[in-house]
Amino acid sequence: MNRYACWVATVLFTVGLVSPLSGASVDWSNPETIDPYEKGIGDFLDADLNELGRKAYEAYQSGDYEESAKYHLALLRLDITNGGTIYNLACCYGLLGRDTLAARYLLRAFKAGFDNVEHAKKDRDFDKVRGKAVFASAIDSLARIVDEKQKNLGKIMQIDAPALFKCHVQVPAGYDSSRAYPLLVGLHGLGSSPESFTGLWQRFESPQFIYAAPQAPYPYPTGGELGYTWQLWEAGNRATRISADYIVRVVESLKESYRIGDVYLFGFSQGCGQAYITGIKYHDIFKGLICFGG
Repeated sequence: MNRYACWVATVLFTVGLVSPLSGASVDWSNPETIDPYEKGIGDFLDADLNELGRKAYEAYQSGDYEESAKYHLALLRLDITNGGTIYNLACCYGLLGRDTLAARYLLRAFKAGFDNVEHAKKDRDFDKVRGKAVFASAIDSLARIVDEKQKNLGKIMQIDAPALFKCHVQVPAGYDSSRAYPLLVGLHGLGSSPESFTGLWQRFESPQFIYAAPQAPYPYPTGGELGYTWQLWEAGNRATRISADYIVRVVESLKESYRIGDVYLFGFSQGCGQAYITGIKYHDIFKGLICFGG
């Protein structure tokens, strides 16, 4: 399917005129009219959410916020509970200067569980709409809700405590335990997981290094799946420093199990930022940093 056809299909799917993949006309807002025996009626279950998310991200990074909004809407047709995606859609509208839409989707994002109002207050994506009455009203109402919630929950303290986190490790074909291998530690992005980042191993042709994808320490719900984050907004730099120490511990643990040569730190998106922070702080441990999309 060419780019124009993909765009048309996405728009039709987004506004609910067709079901994804099957192309059948379905009024999803009226379940009584749905024919459960219609051929392809459930093909939307086969949609590639990662691909939609990638296109939404690429459009955002390139500054095509209208295109990014289309793909975010397509994602949300398949998962209306994903507060992070709804927030990203609000950001697109903010960057486009659409104050009413930015406010509406910001409220919807918080309803879906994205409750970091302090981040929203400072997010540069909303600079074009921050002074608009409708957006300011939305921020104020959310701040009041969060303040009331926090009062009812009492004071929150952040406690350091040891914990166990999984780390996926891949070794080269024909691995020889008597020789040392370079180590590449991969840090996934915000809301992602070590499982998704481990998939990058398949992209390398005959790799002659050890690849490790550790799980970020903090849960980050992303709708139907549980993702993870390297940072906690409410804990500020403290959480970032703890994550840096944890990543170094990953390296130390791998050195206890494998013969390790040079160590490289690779990060994408939020993992990119964490790679810079960790690599600069512990510059004597890492031979180099490989950072994308930070």
